[in-house]
Amino acid sequence: IINIIGNGVDNVGEHAWPARDRAVSQGMTINGVALGRDWTIYDYFKREVIGGPQAFVLSASDAEHLVEVLARKFTSEIVSNHERAFQASR
Repeated sequence: IINIIGNGVDNVGEHAWPARDRAVSQGMTINGVALGRDWTIYDYFKREVIGGPQAFVLSASDAEHLVEVLARKFTSEIVSNHERAFQASR
């Protein structure tokens, strides 16, 4: 799992989606946390950044909220990986 946290759109070098597509084609999942109150950042993450099995993006409006969002994000990833490992072992 690759974790991306950001507060804006990519504005240097290539767009995010080609790198996302390469990582996903190698079996990786990219999850994200969009920082700030601007929903265009959240939409950008959904459209251009996250990808792979069970990929998701969460939004944190400020630094205080970020702690709660990261706890929820990492818990979701641990549960998801546990479920995938369980299914693979059956």
